Amino acid sequence: MWESGETAATKKSHPAAYWERRYRCLTALVSDGLRFHVETIAPDVCDNSSTYPLLGAAYEKVLAALLRDTPLTSCQVVLDDYGITGTMLARTLDELAEEGVDKVVEPKADDHYLAARAASVIARRERVHLLEELRHNPEYNLRGLAVPSGTARTGSTKAWLDARESSGRPWPWFVKKSIRDAGAASTTGGN
Repeated sequence: MWESGETAATKKSHPAAYWERRYRCLTALVSDGLRFHVETIAPDVCDNSSTYPLLGAAYEKVLAALLRDTPLTSCQVVLDDYGITGTMLARTLDELAEEGVDKVVEPKADDHYLAARAASVIARRERVHLLEELRHNPEYNLRGLAVPSGTARTGSTKAWLDARESSGRPWPWFVKKSIRDAGAASTTGGN
């Protein structure tokens, strides 16, 4: 387990082993009643205008899975506020609150609520685990470049995207649609 008083530094970059250790500490609590559900949003369905609705839909699936067969008056839902005002998710949370769920939506919730911090650990572990799988898949390693984890503007990511585009192979599922479209536009002379 973690050292007394130690919490996971969820906003810092750590090696895969760090996230795996913390994830195992959490999964050890399943026998004590901890439940969690992971929903993945594939980057290939994302574009700049649809990320938040996709995130909201994923949160709704998580809520449905976790709240099934659970007395709502015994639940607290803690969500980091990424801008949910006026969304379907906000309406769902309001409905749950009317049924007795203690609803908390605030910025940087993982700084103040253990449930949000645990969710951050699980999400980071899932992301790192997926990146490790992709990096060990020879199909995605190009010219000695492993799959990067940065944004399209970082040097290593740009180099990998350029190598993938020049390879003539189709874009893999984990490249965002907006990046694919930008790559296609650059090779056809479009804007």
